[in-house]
Amino acid sequence: MKHAAIYGFPQFAPLATPLVRHLLEYQEIPFCSGSLHILQVEHLSEQLRARWSLFERRVQEKRQRTYTLMTPVLQKDGQTGKPYIMPGWLRETLSLLMPPAHKRGKKELITAQTLSMWSERHLLRHLAWGQLEAQSVAGVVVARQLDEIRERSWLPSTVDADEPQWWCYSQALPIDGKPSPVVPCPIPLSTHLPPSTLLWTPWVGAGWDPCWVQIGSLGAIRWAGAHLDCQGRIRWDVSEADLKKWDSEITSLDLGFLKYEMLSAIAHIALLRLALTRLSPPLLLRHKAVREKEHLSKKSTTELSSVSPDVKPLQMKLRTLD
Repeated sequence: MKHAAIYGFPQFAPLATPLVRHLLEYQEIPFCSGSLHILQVEHLSEQLRARWSLFERRVQEKRQRTYTLMTPVLQKDGQTGKPYIMPGWLRETLSLLMPPAHKRGKKELITAQTLSMWSERHLLRHLAWGQLEAQSVAGVVVARQLDEIRERSWLPSTVDADEPQWWCYSQALPIDGKPSPVVPCPIPLSTHLPPSTLLWTPWVGAGWDPCWVQIGSLGAIRWAGAHLDCQGRIRWDVSEADLKKWDSEITSLDLGFLKYEMLSAIAHIALLRLALTRLSPPLLLRHKAVREKEHLSKKSTTELSSVSPDVKPLQMKLRTLD
């Protein structure tokens, strides 16, 4: 693979780029294929913006369902601590998620041979025998739910062996007080990424990795520089000077001689503060909130129009006083 030509869709995590392309092409939704910059949907026509928004809402809905399905059955390797899924669970779940028109009673729809073929084509990844890497499983489960029509060919035929698992958002350290651009960043992370790089994603399942901090149902966030100590606690490898560039207020705390011992804790607090402006409510919830606001507005207008003419001026005057 020529890495200069790769690109990602961080808004559709945990879907790898080939899965996103395959789904978009089937639905005839155009996409940007030659840049690492995030596609500006507002530059599209109104019709295409609506289709993109619908696709994004569906991804948000399906990945949240995927997280709910997978988290209770997630297991961790005893040596590496990495999360994995048993093949039997994936086969059963995909059979249940098959479009109703293609279900055939008790006949097995997804066989062990099918999973083996997907692994050979790098659509699924293994940690060890009988251990399917959790993020690749999540991508497959999300893709199955997004294609509600096809029984076959709902996955791309193959994926390059070194294809990133999924993409997150990244932002380098501010320069001269000005924020750096937000760009997609591939997972696994590059070892050359500066430790002070800020990373975030709307994919809550990123929190299965302890180096990602889950922020409720909004997603997860982290610093690029992170490691686990001997007790399994996360430690941030971000310098005090870099933290000052990210958050001057948090690093102005007077901790005296404890400051250097608590630097990792300060980095964690700064991370949570930055999450407030990086992780917004899902588009699905924002869309619902807008509709509820419009409904309340219409209801208020209707109630006002039903009031007698003598009372309306008084109501308007009271509102003006408020």
